Amino acid sequence: MKDLVLLTSPETPYFPEIRCYYDSAECRIMGESYMEDARKFYNPVTEWIYQVLESKGKFKLSVRLIYFNTSTSRTLLQLLKMLALYRQKGSDVQIEWAYPAEDPDLKNDIEDLCQEAGIDVHLIPM
Repeated sequence: MKDLVLLTSPETPYFPEIRCYYDSAECRIMGESYMEDARKFYNPVTEWIYQVLESKGKFKLSVRLIYFNTSTSRTLLQLLKMLALYRQKGSDVQIEWAYPAEDPDLKNDIEDLCQEAGIDVHLIPM
């Protein structure tokens, strides 16, 4: 299986940068995410994560989104629910989510997402 890299560009500043590494079973999501159809954008990422979990039984997600819209929130919720399910089945799933320390609203949004998904996340103020 190959690594997956999706880069933002001046034409798509509302797309996050995503770097997924198969050997380390890790995915990093950085930047901002406020596209209209987040599910379509994140679908290859979700599929990649699913395949890694099925083959390796471990996975680490690192998120550093400074802004995300409702469409992205819904998509991230589904991803977190999938990760929670794999963790319940015994997979080693680690999640760390960095957020701007001066943005308590974003921290609350992240906590709400994680609570709804039923998964613990290591929050990192930056």
